Amino acid sequence: MMRNALRKLSGSALDLLFPVQCIGCGKEGDALCEVCIAELPRVTSPHCPVCWYPGSVDLCNWCRTLPMAVDGIRAPFLYVQDSLIQKALLDLKFRNGFHLRSPDNQFHLQVGGHLQTGGLFGLDDDDPLTDTFRIRRAYVRTNGHLFRYYHWLILVDFSRGKATLEDAWIDIRYWDQAKFMFGQFYRPFSQEVLTDNKYTKLIERSMVSNFIPLLYDVGAMVYGRLFERRLRYYLAIQNGAGGNRVDENEGKDVI
Repeated sequence: MMRNALRKLSGSALDLLFPVQCIGCGKEGDALCEVCIAELPRVTSPHCPVCWYPGSVDLCNWCRTLPMAVDGIRAPFLYVQDSLIQKALLDLKFRNGFHLRSPDNQFHLQVGGHLQTGGLFGLDDDDPLTDTFRIRRAYVRTNGHLFRYYHWLILVDFSRGKATLEDAWIDIRYWDQAKFMFGQFYRPFSQEVLTDNKYTKLIERSMVSNFIPLLYDVGAMVYGRLFERRLRYYLAIQNGAGGNRVDENEGKDVI
């Protein structure tokens, strides 16, 4: 109850700071306002019975030469070059990067990234802090899955003036109760640490998370959800040397 209330409160605060705007006219309130929806070109008869391409009562030339793997497609709006419907679909499809996905969802490839910038400024001239703008994160990533159960992520950060490998792991997800991860990944110290930077409300994490030594490490982890997904657990064994480093002893960290 309290969690839902806090989530609604934080969502309302974000709406005040960054209001949702119509991608057509810019009006605040909805991603597509009622006026713009009413102006979208609609598919009318005659049209292809399979793909709904307008102007054909029987199968269109595309469906004759390249039969689809589905029985049919229903499109309420006409896809026109440089139209609002094209803009809306491209925004939905590529908002989180470029995707390639098989029809049966057995294979998925995504390429993308995100940039987070900020600044540090003192309150007065006597403050020892140097006023500066900075690039906090500049990520390029590729992720996806093979045969639905084998997931991967490779993430490189360019914000430090050089390419730094942060995430590089393979995740086996046969069972929700026990998933297995191998490679370089965040140490499972807290839920905040395990939350991807692009999903956090602010670009800076709490001071507790920033003071965790060896944030990334190489190893293996088993994690999952139990008791009808009421309990989440993580158990990792890692080198203890940190990310992108070779282990110099036989001791291992268990977290």
